[in-house]
Amino acid sequence: MALKVFFEGDLALRKGIKEFFGKMTPPEVVIEPIACKNKPVARFLESMAEYPDDDCLLLMDGHKVAGTDRYRNENLIALLQEKTNDGRIKEASPSHLHFMVIEMEAWFLADREAMVTFYGDTLRESSLPKSNSVESLSRDKIWQAIRESTVNSVKGEYHKTRHGGELLGLLDPERVAARAWHCRVLKDALQTLYHS
Repeated sequence: MALKVFFEGDLALRKGIKEFFGKMTPPEVVIEPIACKNKPVARFLESMAEYPDDDCLLLMDGHKVAGTDRYRNENLIALLQEKTNDGRIKEASPSHLHFMVIEMEAWFLADREAMVTFYGDTLRESSLPKSNSVESLSRDKIWQAIRESTVNSVKGEYHKTRHGGELLGLLDPERVAARAWHCRVLKDALQTLYHS
């Protein structure tokens, strides 16, 4: 049984996505992260038709889809159809469409322990937000916290492709879900899909 995770991003994130999703699924589920530089929705929809026996999931940064708080809208199918102008999205189930809100880096802020594990003692923890909801932070605040907390670290300032994949793999889904509602939705959807 395979779970194909379509995401808009660099190949360097594949390993981290595989590890992160592996913590939320049974061991027999083979996680196949598929990096889509362009048109992740189209690739996701094509694979749903081409691989009907596999589970397909679309994971996108919220700001890339909506650009505002509209990603909080429960009707993700309508939102994605509006954005992509692709009527095939109606064939997808909302349980297979997920946003990282506002973007992947917010989930890093939700798991301080993963940040400390990756950056070590040189991480400036005082620069990390104490908010119980990282999704309520603006994109500017997220990036400011990421930059200020990592700028003097032994690994250097955060870099999406050099650091993002490894950080994703270190994330604890429980800790992230506690501070990021959309991660909770993803975790619950996987729980329903594989543990019901």
